[in-house]
Amino acid sequence: MTTAFTVVVYILAPLMLYANLSHVWRLATDFAALVTPGIYERKGRKAPKKVFAFTDKAPSYQKAFMFYPKMNAAAGRRFPRHFYRALAKAFATRHR
Repeated sequence: MTTAFTVVVYILAPLMLYANLSHVWRLATDFAALVTPGIYERKGRKAPKKVFAFTDKAPSYQKAFMFYPKMNAAAGRRFPRHFYRALAKAFATRHR
């Protein structure tokens, strides 16, 4: 949370010199104190919505689909038919 608050202070502090932004400062500091680390999106006056969360845990993945064995098998079945069809077409339309 200190990082979010630091960013808010860094961005808004210079603006406070030129305008009366005390209400913005209050809203921003309240928001920084309540949120968890991440990237937020705000649309209009609605509350910010988290679109990307930061975490300290490393992801763990498992194989869900055996891509290469299945694709090699499909290519082995389909390639000869398409290849010989294209080769016959190439010989039929060649220029002599």
